[in-house]
Amino acid sequence: MKLADLRGRRLVVLGLGEDVAAALDVAAAAGPSELVVVDAAADQARRRLASAHPSLAGRVDVLADLAGAPPAEVALRSPGFPLYSPELVRRRSAGLTTTTPLDLWVNERGALAAVAVTGTKGKSSTAVLLRMALARLGVPALVLGNIGVPPWTRSPLMPEVAVLEISSYQAADLSSTAPVGVLTAIGEDHVDWHGSVSRYLQDKARAFLAPAAGSTSRWYGYPADLVLPQAFAGAAMSPVPMRSEDVRRRNATLAAAAAIRVTGSEASTHELAQELAAHYPDLPGRMATVGWAGGVEFVDDSLASNPLGLAAALRSSCDRPATVIVGGHDRGARTDDAAAAMAGRSAPAALVWLDEGGALADSLRPWCTSVSPAPSLEEAVRAAAHLTPAGGVVIFSPGMPTPVEQGNWASRSRRFGAAVAALGATG
Repeated sequence: MKLADLRGRRLVVLGLGEDVAAALDVAAAAGPSELVVVDAAADQARRRLASAHPSLAGRVDVLADLAGAPPAEVALRSPGFPLYSPELVRRRSAGLTTTTPLDLWVNERGALAAVAVTGTKGKSSTAVLLRMALARLGVPALVLGNIGVPPWTRSPLMPEVAVLEISSYQAADLSSTAPVGVLTAIGEDHVDWHGSVSRYLQDKARAFLAPAAGSTSRWYGYPADLVLPQAFAGAAMSPVPMRSEDVRRRNATLAAAAAIRVTGSEASTHELAQELAAHYPDLPGRMATVGWAGGVEFVDDSLASNPLGLAAALRSSCDRPATVIVGGHDRGARTDDAAAAMAGRSAPAALVWLDEGGALADSLRPWCTSVSPAPSLEEAVRAAAHLTPAGGVVIFSPGMPTPVEQGNWASRSRRFGAAVAALGATG
């Protein structure tokens, strides 16, 4: 869908999050015949309209429930707004078309250079590595999407290569995608939002199966040792050989391969990947070292909200004694990947679990030197520090999403950092 498709049509905006807020003025200027905003936090949305979109405040109704909204022809959906809620499913069945700010942006960009990056684990790091790889090949790029810069803060016609980090929420109803991309990993995640594992995989695959904007030539790289689910069968997937189990080197290899594909460079994928790995970005919540205490390294991997992310953390530290802190809200995800990673470690590991992490802890127990519960993240950090010998590492890699009452991953990331600092840790 393009902006021109909004003209003269009834538009309902679903959720006034950052992505939609950045696109709202552009969507309104496209000339819809009606515009209504639906946001569960209606009062907050009204205040946001008044402060950030004064031209719309007062003439746009803000409702708390989609069921109370008038009929519409197009829905501009904030990525987190549940696509499979009964009311939205009913309206889509009756002819409502859904789009997202990212979808509009990609269609407006057309044939200009763009790369799609998605996966159950490693999206953000790989997207940043890809920008770095392109810069090393002399091509400027910007990272947009998911946990980063909202697409509509930049013009779709910008001259830089657009590196698009795409979540499953954003991929679910994409009508167009980039002609080049990478899949970092695939497992189970956000099953409560998508409704089933199979639908999560189908929605994720749309990042590679949707029509490519302005291009008939397509290339999507993925780790050669990854078994692709059937949902990806129709995509133009190309295996990229991997030389390491280390998640950082794997992400760097994928980024290098995609950058070479975009630029047509004759550079060596392996050599470029080595250079990227040596300058790996230290991103918040993504295997980031937050301090050292007593000869022990403390690593924040709080964005690892699924067992596949936990598995990557376990493999990356496989040759060092480790204590892993896991736990959060139990969505019933399978733990096979994490168990296999724990079983394959060459160095011993202890485990401390939180919240609803008991079942996850039990699945890993056979390969752990000790498994113990903790009443809070702060207590878990103190326990892990006691369990880990000098030269080892403590990793907060929850393998489960943050319980609602504790905020989001960033909230727990800050708490983990504060708890480490309380140990007298140095940077």
